[in-house]
Amino acid sequence: MKLHLWVEADGNDDMDLFVAVQKLDAKGKWLPTNVLGRPHPGCPGKLRVSLRDLDEENSTNSNPSIRSRNPQKLRPRRDSAGGDRDSILEPDLAQR
Repeated sequence: MKLHLWVEADGNDDMDLFVAVQKLDAKGKWLPTNVLGRPHPGCPGKLRVSLRDLDEENSTNSNPSIRSRNPQKLRPRRDSAGGDRDSILEPDLAQR
């Protein structure tokens, strides 16, 4: 599974992303995943944005493989008013 996001960290050079994928039935009702016999909120994913470097050789379109060996901090960019803003980037969040 792959989640495609556009994010911005105003005033920072890094961030942590956390997601949970939940399954719904045809009427939109939550279908919990059972873990050890108890309902669980969903399939979790997490990523430190600076460690988003993909392993192109081992990644597929539906299952990205994160190398986490080449830190890529966010860089300031200029907004239309000329002020410094953090860069907007597009991390691929691999389900772990």
